[in-house]
Formats: sequence, structure tokens, C-alpha cells
Amino acid sequence: MSTTEKLPADYAPYKELEFCSNHFVNTPIALEIGGNVPLLIGSGTAPRVWLSAPTSKDRKHWASIVTDNKSQIPNVSVQKRTDGTLEVFAGHIKLLEVKSLSTESAVVRMLDLRPIGFNIHGDTSVLWIGTNQFSNNTIANCKTGIGIGA
Repeated sequence: MSTTEKLPADYAPYKELEFCSNHFVNTPIALEIGGNVPLLIGSGTAPRVWLSAPTSKDRKHWASIVTDNKSQIPNVSVQKRTDGTLEVFAGHIKLLEVKSLSTESAVVRMLDLRPIGFNIHGDTSVLWIGTNQFSNNTIANCKTGIGIGA
């Protein structure tokens, strides 16, 4: 989804999101790439996830993979656990694990976007973007936590 498009009308960001050890406060978009939002994590009874990826080599065309916890393609599944954890899988490969701590906070325990074309992955101690490490940063009152490209 492009940030020039409106965010989903029913999307409500967490007030606080721990994103692979990085703390986002009042920051509705965790990650933006070239003006597109590959991942949104919203508040709900369980985390609400939107996931998208480019479909063309020039990365100008994107498609939705998960829309509000519903898979848009056959090989992707979304699983909710009773403890407030939501997981997204591509086949047997886990792409995301996020746990709701309350209606206002959540923690991304595991992220691996490499299977969908991004060299981005992390866990509770570090976020890797390419060869760059992001760990224990606090970003507050911004539209986007981490922006890559124009």
C-alpha cells in the first residue's frame, strides 16, 4: 500500500509498538519503503496486520498479501493464538510474530520479510535492514518509524 493512498479506514495503530527491540511511540507506520508501506500492525482484540510486497522488478506495482489478518494468496496463512499472538506464514516459513500486550501496546518478536523480497529481518534484540542493525532506539511522534528510499 502506498502512503499516498489512505491508510485503511479501520486501521488503529498501537500507541506503543516494540518493533524488533526498537520502541515506537505514537508512530502509526513502523516501516515505509519508497513511499509504500509493506507492513502495518494495528490494534484490536489481537494484532491486526496488513502486509504487501512489490509485484514488479522496478517495485512500482505492489500487491496485498494480508489484509486485516486475511490472507490474499493461497500460500500465506495467518494464525491467531489464544495468548494474543498473531503469526504470518508463507508456506512453513514464519514471516511475522507479533503479540498484543494491551489495546495500546504490542511487541514484534520476530520478523522476516526476505521471503517476500525485502532484506529485512529481526527478533527481540535487533532489526536488520540489509547490513545495518537497529537496536534499542526510541522513535516518538513521527508518521513513520523507519523510512527507506524516496
